[in-house]
Amino acid sequence: MTHATPGAVYGHVSTRKDGKDLIKLAQEKGFDYITTKEELMNYNGNKVLGLFNYSHLPAASDRVKEPMLADMTKKALEVLSKDNSPFFLMVEGSQIDWEAHGNDPYGVWKEVLEFEKAFNVVMDFVKNNPDTLVVITADHETGGLDLSTGGYYFDVEMVGILLKIQILYLNKQIMIKIK
Repeated sequence: MTHATPGAVYGHVSTRKDGKDLIKLAQEKGFDYITTKEELMNYNGNKVLGLFNYSHLPAASDRVKEPMLADMTKKALEVLSKDNSPFFLMVEGSQIDWEAHGNDPYGVWKEVLEFEKAFNVVMDFVKNNPDTLVVITADHETGGLDLSTGGYYFDVEMVGILLKIQILYLNKQIMIKIK
């Protein structure tokens, strides 16, 4: 809730320095407040606010006790689709951007794989709900990702091969999902 895209989608304020207790406000509006992966996985209510870290979640490659993006996506679809009413869900793989800003190819790769898992959860939902519209987009590029930060050896040819394999795999998965 603290960063640009989520703030623009549902926060509708230019700053979060207004002193409001958003957790309390959500609870007053009937939201259940959860803070752990276990609570998320076991949740079966109708309105939930899940905040799993004080600020932002660790990167996918460092996450241990917090839920992964696919976990949160699956639960969100489960909760939002309970009453068969139309709904909007925004799922952001925001840390792809963060890892790219940090010039961490491994981190970017892990975050893209994490986003792919969430995408697969959505596409599984679409199989059973064919009237679902899915839009996937990027909000911006980070100014370029180098293949090395200078602190370690990076095999550029191997990275190229791995990227081609990943792109072919993703294309195949998308074609399978579309069919």
